[in-house]
Amino acid sequence: MIQSEESFAKLLEMEISEHLYETNQENTIDVRRRIFTEKVCEYLVEYGVSDDVTVCRLDMKFGRGKIVADGYAINESTGKITIVSSIYQDDSMQNVPRKEVENCFQRAVRLVEAAYAGFNETEVVVGGEANDMIHALSEFMVNAIDVDILILANGVVASEAKDVTIPEVNAKFTLHVWDMVRLSRCAASGKSYESIVINLEDNPLVCLRMSKSASDEYEAMLAIISGESLHNWYDTYGSKLLELNVRSFLQATGKVNRGIRDTLRTEPSRFFAYNNGISATVESYEGEFDKCGLLKLTSLTGFQVVNGGQTMASIHRACKKDKSDLSNVFVQAKITVVKPALVEEVVPQISRYSNTQNRVNEADFSSNDPFHIEIERLSEKNWCPGQESRWFYDRARGQYQVARVKYGTTPKRLKNFERQTPRTNKFDKGLLAKYINTWDQLPHVVSLGTQKNFVHFMSQIAKQGPEWMPDEVYYKKLIGIAIMVKVAEKAARQYKFPSYRSQSVAYTLALISYRTQARVDLLKIWQQQVVSDALLNTINKWIPLVRETIIETAGERNVGEWCKKPDCWHAVQVMQIDLPDALQEELSTGQPLPTVGKTSGKAGDGLSHLDRENIAKTMQLSGDEWMNIHIWANMNDKAPAWKGISLTLAGYAANNWQNVPSAAQAKSAVKMISEAKEVAILEEPSLDVE
Repeated sequence: MIQSEESFAKLLEMEISEHLYETNQENTIDVRRRIFTEKVCEYLVEYGVSDDVTVCRLDMKFGRGKIVADGYAINESTGKITIVSSIYQDDSMQNVPRKEVENCFQRAVRLVEAAYAGFNETEVVVGGEANDMIHALSEFMVNAIDVDILILANGVVASEAKDVTIPEVNAKFTLHVWDMVRLSRCAASGKSYESIVINLEDNPLVCLRMSKSASDEYEAMLAIISGESLHNWYDTYGSKLLELNVRSFLQATGKVNRGIRDTLRTEPSRFFAYNNGISATVESYEGEFDKCGLLKLTSLTGFQVVNGGQTMASIHRACKKDKSDLSNVFVQAKITVVKPALVEEVVPQISRYSNTQNRVNEADFSSNDPFHIEIERLSEKNWCPGQESRWFYDRARGQYQVARVKYGTTPKRLKNFERQTPRTNKFDKGLLAKYINTWDQLPHVVSLGTQKNFVHFMSQIAKQGPEWMPDEVYYKKLIGIAIMVKVAEKAARQYKFPSYRSQSVAYTLALISYRTQARVDLLKIWQQQVVSDALLNTINKWIPLVRETIIETAGERNVGEWCKKPDCWHAVQVMQIDLPDALQEELSTGQPLPTVGKTSGKAGDGLSHLDRENIAKTMQLSGDEWMNIHIWANMNDKAPAWKGISLTLAGYAANNWQNVPSAAQAKSAVKMISEAKEVAILEEPSLDVE
């Protein structure tokens, strides 16, 4: 056993223990197994092995056997189901018998068989997220194309992946074993993906290679690849081929994808002419030149599709789902050979500049985006008030541990590092996106999972323009939100909710943001590093009520899926619940109006809580949005007062709200906003990631 594998296993166990301590959970084998599953699934999401997994334990008798699973994921766009089952031992790095892996696999397969049969047995009685798993799998199983079963183990497994065919289920089953050896190798590689080797010996790929003298940094080749080959590669490796392409996270429902599917169905021979092809990168290749000077590739290592992921996924779906004939389908391909050391730097740029079929926002890319680099710089620069501790932005997985080892060279230095930079103050890009989108009143987007929420967040950042960068105020407000999230998570644990904790947290804080018009003083939270008693009491009071509303409004629907819908957010928004007086007073004290502009000689005296909320809501709109409302009011013959007020507010907004609207103006403005949203004059947040 090499030291790196043992170190990785120890680090993972340490993270589990620290999570137990931070969350004040019981130190039982069941709790540790759940945390282990969550941690490993985070790695697998980064490696492109899996979609976001809903972690939940199902252990029950069914028929003559048992069903056991620890999580699941459903990707409707690719027709793939992922079932996760964990083998967690008291002592990590022990050998795991092959028989135990096979039993684990068969119990997961039995879950899929039962879901396909509709779980008709009356003895099935489960609740919470396990019940969601059963219903979600039952509903989707008929349309399933592939089933990946991931066996996670904190030991060492001597087992190979295998395919299983079940006559009753029209889907391909594949077993993937992820033990400490395989995980540690991926982590040690420093890559955000697992290298894929495509063997082409039986059918060499003929390429035209660019002259090597053109560049010392890379090689480039042009090729024509058959649709059948692309289908087979995607069938074998799935989203792992697309890990460096952000669109691997998106559903194939856009206009481009529908066009691809229509062409494959009706005009497959014209696919080459209509389609822009794919751009791919490899770390290395094997091949030889023929007599004509063409390069015949026999192997590709580290193959990644950086543009054209939708083309590959659509070809795969058309064959699997629509039974399209791919014999006449061909795709042009540009293949760039990039040295492994330059992959993280060069490949995002290739993806950014080569994508023409669907516009890729400038900020759609991973932790190397300038936004994240700046957040990292701000986290290093801005110490908490008192200068005794700081928050740590783990921009790329493992940076915290690297810093810990670098500065903790002696027991005393290690103790100082952990005091100054506690793990509880560590956050990564997935958490950052969750914090911001929660406070931006997008709990349904947060509930989509880490991947899709992150992509949505980055698309919003891109709209700020390439020149915009977060500053110290942005960073401090971000930490203020992070502190609120941690407080809400603690409240959810204290209530011991059996399920939907994360959704309850997101929806509760989004509701507070909505009801206060985001007037909570985030900078004050940063300054004090705690929330006020009034806000704490509101969170503690609201979180069980919000969770109850989510479950009740779901009705017969899958609660987990319901949380992902805008309708769920709308249901929570109209809850009959009032802001506590203590919080109302806190919002008014020292902040009588939004902290911009002036009040025409007044300090907001005599304004009611509703007046203040209306004014804040009015000032959340931009000048362009108010001008659109003004145009709409004129075209639809609205009340003269509306026409005048909307034009006035457009001017106020264009002048950065140097004048604050009056209570009467804001009262009319809120009515205008409500009607404008009903007729789509004001757009709801885009949810194309769903």
